[in-house]
Amino acid sequence: MLTCQFSYSSAIQTVGVLGTLAIAGLAIWGEQIRHRLAGPKLRLRLHDPQGGAYNLVERD
Repeated sequence: MLTCQFSYSSAIQTVGVLGTLAIAGLAIWGEQIRHRLAGPKLRLRLHDPQGGAYNLVERD
């Protein structure tokens, strides 16, 4: 007969191992994961669609 004992110590160790593996995975693939979840947020648009000149500095 096989006896299986559960202890809090083994459960805590298991959670610690899984947490360590998750942190290691984030350290290796974190940039790709962040890029897929968040994505780029930069939006560009033309100030003048006709292509005219636009002065950013005002001169007196």
